[in-house]
Amino acid sequence: MAAPIRAVQRCMFLGGVPLAVGGGARVIFTPSPLGEGLSRRPRWRRPGRPPPRWRRPVGGVRTARPAPGRGRAGQEEGRAAPRTQQAQDGGSQGGVKAPGVQQPLPAPLRTARGAMAAAPAPGGPALLQPRWKRVVGWSGPVPRPRHGHRAVAIKELIVVFGGGNEGIVDELHVYNTATNQWFIPAVRGDIPPGCAAYGFVCDGTRLLVFGGMVEYGKYLNDLYILELRPGSGVVAWDIPITYGVLPPPRESHTAVVYTERDNKKSKLVIYGGMSGCRLGDLWTLDIETLTWNKPSLSGVAPLPRSLHSATTIGNKMYVFGGWVPLVMDDVKVATHEKEWKCTNTLACLNL
Repeated sequence: MAAPIRAVQRCMFLGGVPLAVGGGARVIFTPSPLGEGLSRRPRWRRPGRPPPRWRRPVGGVRTARPAPGRGRAGQEEGRAAPRTQQAQDGGSQGGVKAPGVQQPLPAPLRTARGAMAAAPAPGGPALLQPRWKRVVGWSGPVPRPRHGHRAVAIKELIVVFGGGNEGIVDELHVYNTATNQWFIPAVRGDIPPGCAAYGFVCDGTRLLVFGGMVEYGKYLNDLYILELRPGSGVVAWDIPITYGVLPPPRESHTAVVYTERDNKKSKLVIYGGMSGCRLGDLWTLDIETLTWNKPSLSGVAPLPRSLHSATTIGNKMYVFGGWVPLVMDDVKVATHEKEWKCTNTLACLNL
């Protein structure tokens, strides 16, 4: 039995897929208390909802690596980096190297209006290629130049909040894509302070703002909610009472909303960020009960990071890129790491 068990362990570690056996049961392996991979003894369990588990997507093709950047902690917006080889983080990089040559696109055709169209398939109509166009002719108060802001979409509306340029702003701007019009809704209540690099998500008609930086070195872990009611001329910010342990203050983190398939409950998922050092923790907020939770995760977690992206597709969250510590040292990571690098790694977490 030693050889079959080793084979199953290898499949479980690499693919993360339970082995189906007779009777509708599964054989799974639980993590070792020492964190050294999989335990040697399997245990039986009926099929059910698996716990959240990090895994690295493999089998892709990559063409080039970005150069790493180095700097001092706190300087989040990237610097020019020396062209040296970038170290891999979080284990071996999946995929196969391919020559850095892109495949040519189909020869474009020019349509009657001057737009570029791809070569049509035999017997099929021509397909328009993606084409940038500057939006002009808008009306209403346009937001001033800024960076570090966030934007979400509610039907045909784009809601922009925060950011800064020679000072951080607390303005809320809305752009109507159907009428090409900017407007500033009348707001009241506990208006969030001007902040940048915060978490900003939309759940239905509710806007949620978490964390962010209000000034250099000062981070927040406050939660603000704004309900955009149709037909209402005035909207109100609210600081709701939450339950459970709050996540630590941070900025440059990601925030996504995930809706469970079974009970249709929505959760706010906060991951990573910066708070003197890069963070790699994950927190969830039940939007209905407003209860914070820090779930236990399995699998090989990605390195702590900031200024990364997080995207949900189905029941999975994909984390890509960001700034990670250059040297993984317990003392430095726990305080202020001195150097960091820009990464191109991709991690996946089943929610």
